[in-house]
Parts: sequence; C-alpha cells; structure tokens
Amino acid sequence: MAFASPNVETAVENISEQDGGAILRAGLDGHVSQQSMDSYQDMAGAVRDGLAASRQLASDLADLERRRDLLPADGYERLVRDAKRDAEAKSSEAQQAAKRAYEQLEQSLLADAMPKLDPAREQLARDECHLAFTGSAQPETAALNVAAEGSDEVLAVLLTGWGRTLLAARGVRNVDDLLRRVRETAHHRVLARADTPA
Repeated sequence: MAFASPNVETAVENISEQDGGAILRAGLDGHVSQQSMDSYQDMAGAVRDGLAASRQLASDLADLERRRDLLPADGYERLVRDAKRDAEAKSSEAQQAAKRAYEQLEQSLLADAMPKLDPAREQLARDECHLAFTGSAQPETAALNVAAEGSDEVLAVLLTGWGRTLLAARGVRNVDDLLRRVRETAHHRVLARADTPA
C-alpha cells in the first residue's frame, strides 16, 4: 500500500497545534507564564503568516497560468516575478518574526522551569546557601555546584538580589558573568530532569 506524500503545511500546522496546545494548557493551569503563552501566540501567528504567503503565491501562480494565453509573454513573466518577489518578502518577514518569537518562547519557558523561591522558606534557603559557600576558597566553584547539584530552594535564592550580594561579598569580580553561567548550568539540570510542564 502506497502512502501519500505528506503535505508540509499540514505537518507544520499539526505540530504547531500539538505543541501550542500543551503550552496553552500549561498556562491555563498556571504552570507557565503569560509571557510564554504570548510568545507562543506570536510564533504561531508568524508561522501562519508564512504559510499564508505560500498559499497566496500558489493561488496567484495558478491564476496567472489560467490567464497566460490572454497576457503578453513579457507581461506574464513580470507578473510571475512580482508574485514571487512579494511572497518571498512576506515569507522572509514571517520567518524572522517566528525566529524572534521562538527565541523569546524558549527563554520564557526556561525561566518558567527554573526553581521558584517559597517566601516562607526564604530564610532557610539563605542559610543553606550561605553554608554552601562556607569554607570554599572558590566562590565560583561553589556557585556552579549549587546550580548543578544544590537544592531547588538554594538555587532559587542564589539567583535573587541576595545571591548577587553574597557573590560580591565573597569576592566574585564579575557577578553577572558568573550568574549567567549558573543559569546555564541550572537550565541543563532543569532540562535533564524534565519534571515541570514548562
């Protein structure tokens, strides 16, 4: 039995609906932020715009082909070039918008997946975080160890303003760079665990 070749547009729409549905459901359940849902909507809209440009080009070319014998040859070729140029511009714009929205969505979902600090346990988390740095001559190593293996509460408190102050007090010269590396390490940890809807 031969299978029909897949329609790329249908495949893209199905993937978008499947993944988008999961994001929207997680948002409605409070597991992902409004920013993640908005970024997904922006990306899906851009993908739809790109598909619409493709469909419009196919329609325009079919219409021109039907009227080909009514048009001068150079007029027909000019109209085909114009239709392709218009579709390419719209498609390129949609592709760039989709790429930007995807990058925003990825960052937002990573932020949603990061451990959250329970205000009721903040002081305990601070104490534990402080203990993780006690006796360590290398605060950079201690911070990266917290990111890779520390409890979620300690990681969450390290990423607050209090954590920034702790790192500066421990002699870290480039706190922003270290916190960027801490976040990268934590992102890998969060992705490996895959224990949140985000």
